[in-house]
Amino acid sequence: MKKWILGLCLVVFLMGCGVNESKKELDISKIKIGLSKAEVISLFGKPNRINFSSTLYSSPTEQWVYEDSQDYTYTDYLYFQNDVLSSWNINQSIEIK
Repeated sequence: MKKWILGLCLVVFLMGCGVNESKKELDISKIKIGLSKAEVISLFGKPNRINFSSTLYSSPTEQWVYEDSQDYTYTDYLYFQNDVLSSWNINQSIEIK
């Protein structure tokens, strides 16, 4: 019985250690307007979450959110309309000289 409980605890622990499929930070040089969702996933992995919005005068928009789930040092947003990338908001640090 103890071995069974220990094995179950080990499985639960290992499931919690799963690798997040989204990559650390988005490389802005690879982002292009018109990319398909499949192309974005192949480049950057799956987003941490997807938000949906719509207005009276525009097509429905999907906001894909990529964030560092460890310490929240960055949050990047990709926006899709009609299943293609229409805009983005990438938080990158730029050194000013």
